[in-house]
Amino acid sequence: MMYTMIRFFSICIAIAVLSFYHTDLAAVQEPHSEPGIPERMPELTIEATGTPETLIAKDEDEDDEDDDDSASAPQSDFEREFQEEALKLHDYVLIPNPSEDDIENFRDFLALNRKRRYKGLKISTAEQHRAIGVASFYETNDTDALHAFKESLKLDPDNARTWYNIGVIYERTGVQKEAFAALNKSSDLNPEYSLPHCKIGTMLIGYKAYEQALEPLDEALRLDPELFEALYNKGVALEKLKKYEEAMEPYLKALEINDDYQDLLTHLAYTSLKLDKMEDAEKYIDESLGQDDENPDALVVHARILNAKGEKEGALEELAKALEKNERHLDAWMAKADLLIEQEKYEEALDAYDQALLCDPRDPNIWRGKGTVLYRLGKLPEALAMFNIVIDKRSDLIDARLNRAIILIDLERYEEAVETCEKILGMNDSIDDAYALRSVAFIKMEQYKEALDSANRAMQINDKNTVARESYEKAQAEMAKINAEKENDNESITAIFENALAASETRSEEELIAAVHELIEKKDMEQADSLAEILIKKYPESQDGWMIKGETAELMLRREDALDAYDAVINLNPEHTQALLRKGAILLQQNNDQEALDIFEKILAYDTENIEAMKGKARSLLHLGYDNEALEVLNTVINTVPGDEEALQLRKNAERSVEKTEESVVPEEPANETPSEADPVMNSFQEGLTLLADRLYDQALDAFNQTIFLDPNHALAWYNKARVFAIQGKTDDAIESLTTALDLDPALKYDIDEDEHFESLRGLDSFKALTE
Repeated sequence: MMYTMIRFFSICIAIAVLSFYHTDLAAVQEPHSEPGIPERMPELTIEATGTPETLIAKDEDEDDEDDDDSASAPQSDFEREFQEEALKLHDYVLIPNPSEDDIENFRDFLALNRKRRYKGLKISTAEQHRAIGVASFYETNDTDALHAFKESLKLDPDNARTWYNIGVIYERTGVQKEAFAALNKSSDLNPEYSLPHCKIGTMLIGYKAYEQALEPLDEALRLDPELFEALYNKGVALEKLKKYEEAMEPYLKALEINDDYQDLLTHLAYTSLKLDKMEDAEKYIDESLGQDDENPDALVVHARILNAKGEKEGALEELAKALEKNERHLDAWMAKADLLIEQEKYEEALDAYDQALLCDPRDPNIWRGKGTVLYRLGKLPEALAMFNIVIDKRSDLIDARLNRAIILIDLERYEEAVETCEKILGMNDSIDDAYALRSVAFIKMEQYKEALDSANRAMQINDKNTVARESYEKAQAEMAKINAEKENDNESITAIFENALAASETRSEEELIAAVHELIEKKDMEQADSLAEILIKKYPESQDGWMIKGETAELMLRREDALDAYDAVINLNPEHTQALLRKGAILLQQNNDQEALDIFEKILAYDTENIEAMKGKARSLLHLGYDNEALEVLNTVINTVPGDEEALQLRKNAERSVEKTEESVVPEEPANETPSEADPVMNSFQEGLTLLADRLYDQALDAFNQTIFLDPNHALAWYNKARVFAIQGKTDDAIESLTTALDLDPALKYDIDEDEHFESLRGLDSFKALTE
């Protein structure tokens, strides 16, 4: 079996998430990744916990009047009648939407079973148990159905169809791990039985594991090429993977088998639309709406078709109908947001995204959409916070990181933009847009050689990248200008270096340092760095030599090399203030806020009035969320140096943060809002995520505490509360909050391994125990 490895790995998608996504696969959802950037699907593997035999044993202790290990043949006329009717039903496979005749037969058999109970007769065969299970299932009595099937296994333990039916019941009742166990047992007992493979594929689609769903679905179709459910769901999986041409083949084969299944017609309409086959799209959606003109999924697809035809008012009317039928229809809100964006009604689009978040706050596409709209509104910090949330939820989404880089450039945070682009290239070094944006950032930083190299790499990948081409031309022009200005200095620069190099054996430490400084002033960083390397090799105990080595490394954006150089100075002189200040500044740039705080406090321990150390301490405290403490330090700075502009600006930031904290502790009642218009749980949780992305940790903690106060079982609020504590170094509180989150939603454990917020906890046994 091609996909048997599925059962050997752990479930990677939360069961809680399934409650949002696992439906009858009727919904047609529009992907919302940015144009040209494919959405990457998460890896998913499935493991069934517990053996199938333990699934039977769960009911063995129950007292049941029908328990009888005897399989003796029935004796009375009634017993013979009961057995004959059971034989008509026992092999029935649990499928959706049985015929009315079948339903009538199930009810008649249950009535006969009640008569058997009245007569006090025992069940004597596995077939009778199975028939009771089938009939009970269609009367939506899952408890009786499951018990009956398990009882039949005591008499006939190797019946593949019974194991399949048990898997169906577990899946319907939300017990997913046991469902996979039963379905795998069924396929093991009968490898040629197509239905378990089909059901596994269908469940994987419910987990949004579309690529993996194809393997069991293909296996089901190998065994039964005309299995409707397998054909339909294969089409769904391919559609979700945006393989629209490939999706049409199984959809059309399914249509030949059943041409009046509304969900299939709706999917055919949507897929035809994506293939620009408007005539087919209209035909299929008309047939779908002809069956039920109030079906929300069909209405949403119809709205998309109308919008593609330019009938935007008609599209909005269809979406309004869909939302009237189901106000929590995620795709309807997303489609409405898309349409409003096209009409440049950005504030209304934001409202639509907020409604979508009420449907599913974990969907990164919604946060990404909000970020795009906020960017178009010019609200750059808010847009950046949205894309940070997207990356936090799905670290593999390249387009979210590209958008983050764009916003950082607009915010003039060029070094962070470069770091973001380099993170993308570390994930995939063939993304031309990442090279192009890095080139733009380098130009803003006046690093034209690096800009030229980066733009050239982008054009090698995609010679039509206009951003890269414009950046390349600008970098060339700037370098030509600089070269012209330097032409007269080249000989002197070369002479400085060559003279220093030639006389390095006889030159004093001070002379070499002066030569490095001169090269730095001439902006010849490569030669300055080379000479600095010679300097520290000749004078390894030179504190000034290591300092200038750190300076050249910083100017060349080699922060780790700079840290090494400053550490060398500190090893020689633990109270070298300038080395400590530079190290603290770099740590702040790297978001190592607690380490930076420790450095600045070390300086203040022996130099209590060092203004730069005080400002560094204040920055660290602000990043860590200790706003009141930062405010106290800044007031001291300003009292000492009243005109310090940096301290004045930092104080404004701290005061603003303190005001936000006070507002979040005592939230005002929203004016003229009803419970249907605002969700206080969702509002406080979203606020917490935004504050966390902005590194306003104390305020974020207040927001998550407010969420938990309103909803004590909000697993994600507990999880993000643990993140804040971990960042603040409050280890015990972080472990306690994380334990609560995992108790509420065990599937969150699969997010922990990739979550950078918990780096400080990874060495703890208590943390490792949570991830086992």
